[in-house]
Amino acid sequence: MKKLTVLLMLSGVLVSCQKEILDTDSGNPDNGNPGNGGSTTGLLVKTVSVEDNTDTLTTIYTYDNQKRLETETMDGTSGGMVIHNYKKFERDANGRIKRILQYAVQDGVASDTSINLVHYPNGSSFDYDYTLMNVSVSGFSVNDSAAYSYSGGKMMSITDYLSSPLLGPIAMQTSKFEFTYDGSGRVGSNKMYSSGGAPGTPLTATFNQVYSYGTAINGVYATNNGAQNYLLGGMPNTSNEVMTKLQMQDLTGANPDVNAIVTMTYVLSGNKPTSMVATTAGAQPSVTKASFYYQ
Repeated sequence: MKKLTVLLMLSGVLVSCQKEILDTDSGNPDNGNPGNGGSTTGLLVKTVSVEDNTDTLTTIYTYDNQKRLETETMDGTSGGMVIHNYKKFERDANGRIKRILQYAVQDGVASDTSINLVHYPNGSSFDYDYTLMNVSVSGFSVNDSAAYSYSGGKMMSITDYLSSPLLGPIAMQTSKFEFTYDGSGRVGSNKMYSSGGAPGTPLTATFNQVYSYGTAINGVYATNNGAQNYLLGGMPNTSNEVMTKLQMQDLTGANPDVNAIVTMTYVLSGNKPTSMVATTAGAQPSVTKASFYYQ
């Protein structure tokens, strides 16, 4: 659920909103063919991305009365599959995300609405210690939980666990993510561990991702807290610069097709992107184009 794939990485750079905002969206919607985007005044309300001129994803964002991201709705096709994904962030009186509601449909197969509960160790910290989510599809239910560790105010690792009545009473480790940070306090790399496909087997290092950043500001909503930003966009950075390069590395020797470099180039208006081209070089090359719309 928390794997930082290229699609997830792009969703942190490519974003959007809900229909009432679309009706008054600034700029030309490009009819699914991203171009120069719209005005960069205001909040990012929509992103349209097209991969290899075939798969199109449109993401729509809405905000609450304090201009905090509230809902995220993604529709389109990915890998030839029709997808719909809706997510809503609920906050407590201190402004911390306490629940994430999510509903997904993939090629007509719908999940029940899942609720990701976010637990904080005390009443003031914005750094949660664990999350718990129940997911049910076609009557099959699983609990997906994660434990988080921090050092010096930075999220350092995430350990995922899975439990289900069909798998026995003990929650099993399924994956782990370890973050390192660059000199500017941004995530420089993400080392990933997995159980090798057999539930309950020891975790081994499988993949690594290395990130580079530019100076322009990402249009995606973000806070000044890394843990909250991980819930919002999948990266625990405290600042919000655009990503310019992603290097994906296979650590096992068994998956050479994973090795790739994704380079992102942007067209800016002021210090915000209006469009982006992400070029993937490797065994499975691709080009993703995106446009960003603000209001």
